[in-house]
Amino acid sequence: MTEEKKEIYLIDGSGYMFRAYYGTMRQRLSNSKGVPTGGTLAFARMLLKVIRERAPEYVAIAFDRPEPTFRHEIYPAYKGNRDAAPEDLVEQIPYMHRVVEVLRIPLLVQVGAEADDIIGTLAARAETEDYEVVLVTADKDFAQLVTENVRIWDPMKDEEMGPAEIEAKWGVPPEKFVDIQALMGDTADNIPGVPGIGEKTAVALIQQFGGLEEVLASTDQIKRPKQRENIEENVEMAKLSRQLCTIKRDLALEGDLESCRLGDADIEAGRKLFLEELEFKNIVEQLPGYSATEAEEAAAEEAATPAVEEERDYHVIRTQEDLRSMIAELEKAGRFAFDLETTSLDPMQAHIVGFSFSAAAGRAFYVPVGHETMDSGPQLALEDVLREVSPLLESTQIEKIG
Repeated sequence: MTEEKKEIYLIDGSGYMFRAYYGTMRQRLSNSKGVPTGGTLAFARMLLKVIRERAPEYVAIAFDRPEPTFRHEIYPAYKGNRDAAPEDLVEQIPYMHRVVEVLRIPLLVQVGAEADDIIGTLAARAETEDYEVVLVTADKDFAQLVTENVRIWDPMKDEEMGPAEIEAKWGVPPEKFVDIQALMGDTADNIPGVPGIGEKTAVALIQQFGGLEEVLASTDQIKRPKQRENIEENVEMAKLSRQLCTIKRDLALEGDLESCRLGDADIEAGRKLFLEELEFKNIVEQLPGYSATEAEEAAAEEAATPAVEEERDYHVIRTQEDLRSMIAELEKAGRFAFDLETTSLDPMQAHIVGFSFSAAAGRAFYVPVGHETMDSGPQLALEDVLREVSPLLESTQIEKIG
């Protein structure tokens, strides 16, 4: 009977940090002190989703550092086209790091390297120690690391990719992915590639000749004159681009993989961070190892015990048909309670994310229009909802209760 392999999850912290921020940016969530919190909330939920759905035995997370890396040394224009990070994201980065600390996940950074290189090194090390490796990322650059024992998982899309899926998507096996990047470049990172060579052409050339070196050595067989000329004039740039795109797998990292074993979270630190500072109500009880205090149990019991037992009939409105049906019911009732869900208590900063309506005890409707989390589901557009409900809200014949 063969022993089951250990499995380690390596999380692209910087990638999900940006994704969490931009996914909630429009909501402009903040705590009562005005500290922006939307990105931190989405980031915490993503990590908890990984833990809840996959129950990883081993896990680590890597972040970029702000200093230049070895890639800037060999090509100073690397990532030179990027704007500075938004101030409200920069303000949240320390909180995101503290989320990782609360979960007791090893947080890895290294001067002169990127999160990709840390993950690449750990993946290579884990594979040699007979681990199964899951790269938690949405970044295509990690395709080059995929093997029979290393796969990619994007928890926000719930998409998993091994060697077959990489080749089906990109037209080349994982080990050739940097070759197509070297030819086509990468505008996101300001990697030049070869002028005039796009993704389709790059894939076709690698498929035809087998790899970058073979393409560069076989330009006499390239039929299109301009294409041949561009490659011949940019041989060194193609090689440089490949070097820039290649994820390192041999960094000198301290510690061993056993230190990445996941245990219980630091619950007290979690209470301080999530409840006292960030004012997140429903995160602490999701932490691994959480058990409620007597005060929390009493509060939960009080909240869960209704003064009068009654049926509840709550509906989330996600289609135009359901919206119009709700409006008809409210019009027939002749009076209803109404509330807005917004991103802030400050009316000058608030953005609408949802509408609540109720015309009878125990029966209510919620119309989401601006939620941007992993589990928000389909939503109607704000302008469509306003167009439909405005006559209802403006009617002098129907009583509204705030």
